Amino acid sequence: MTLRIPPEITSQIFSLIPPSIISEREPDPTTAPLLFMQVCREWRALALSMPVLWNSISVVFDAQIPESESGHQALCKVVDQWLSRSGEYPPHISYLIHGRWPTPGIVSTTLTRYAHRVETLDLQHDPEALAELLNSLAISLPILRKFSARGLRWISPAPHVSFSMLQHSPSLRDLALHIPLEYPFPGPIHWQTLTRFSGQGIYLGLAYAILQLAANLEELELSAASGSFYAAITPVTLPHLHKLTLTSTTDAVVLEWLTLPRLDALHVFVPSVNTAWFNHSPYLPAFLAFLARSGCPLTHLSLSGSSSDEEPGPLDLGGYLAPLAAHIVALRYDFLQPAESPFLGALLDRLESVSLMETALEEIYVRFPGHDMDGFLGLPAEVYERLNGLKKGGMSITVAKYEYWSEEKGREPDQILFD
Repeated sequence: MTLRIPPEITSQIFSLIPPSIISEREPDPTTAPLLFMQVCREWRALALSMPVLWNSISVVFDAQIPESESGHQALCKVVDQWLSRSGEYPPHISYLIHGRWPTPGIVSTTLTRYAHRVETLDLQHDPEALAELLNSLAISLPILRKFSARGLRWISPAPHVSFSMLQHSPSLRDLALHIPLEYPFPGPIHWQTLTRFSGQGIYLGLAYAILQLAANLEELELSAASGSFYAAITPVTLPHLHKLTLTSTTDAVVLEWLTLPRLDALHVFVPSVNTAWFNHSPYLPAFLAFLARSGCPLTHLSLSGSSSDEEPGPLDLGGYLAPLAAHIVALRYDFLQPAESPFLGALLDRLESVSLMETALEEIYVRFPGHDMDGFLGLPAEVYERLNGLKKGGMSITVAKYEYWSEEKGREPDQILFD
């Protein structure tokens, strides 16, 4: 007897599978939702009757494929057909462009046609070409909630970018600008409506101006570029911000600006320098002054960085944790050196100390780059035993390796070595 899966269960399964990535090559028929349409007439009809399967599309322009007008027209037809099946569901559109600028009509035509329905838009390209596209788009995005513009490389000076397309986007809540931008900011954005902002390559002057305007932020990721900044500093209080991620050598400057009374989770980048430099730099005082000024209920602290080959000791972990001993529950370390270096052993020395074990710390997550590691072979036996000792003592310990982001593979998930 053949058991049939009810259509409502099949529909739910379909909706959990991520959609295909469309490129100038033929769409891959072995990926969802195109695969569903080839199994049987029932599945094909079911897939076509589910607009939610078709409201998300990622389009990749491959630099290795020769540019042709016919190829671009065919791609435009595929995109249009795909999104036409989404019914009234707001589309989520992503364009990733490698190495060259496609026929502008493909991007602008699609966005113009669906702009009034687009809820999420992600554009990735060379910064200069991306600026050209943004400056040329004459569209309105009235229900846009999430927008990202990501340059695939760093350039200087920063290109002029107009964001007039966001002028009539009062629903915008999540904004990511990963392109070089300088003060003054060109273009109207509803900063007061944002609850999340991610900025990379933004110069300090502009970063400060943005923080003054975006008073309702709940999450902030910032990698500010250094540069001349002479404005008189008025402290910025963000009363709703609970998660802050800082990932550049300007972190100490940014911390001096901010008061965050509700901050719960903090990630800071520590420059790749020796311990002596770190302990005598303005970095730690800025961090401690920020904590004292904010009076925040911080429970999750994440540090990234490495020590130099000259002095492989750990960061001043005690200095960071001393004011937080009764509050920090989870601690995360992201390092640039492989686990075979003395760095992990030095960190374990700190973790095994009595003073640290008397804190509220319950969870440690340590990440190392994977290019010199091979599974458990990357963890010396002595380190493995010490990790087991901490685990038996009641602490949750996870050691993982990660691969650097690449255009070919994207961002791969961590590979757990010990937990």
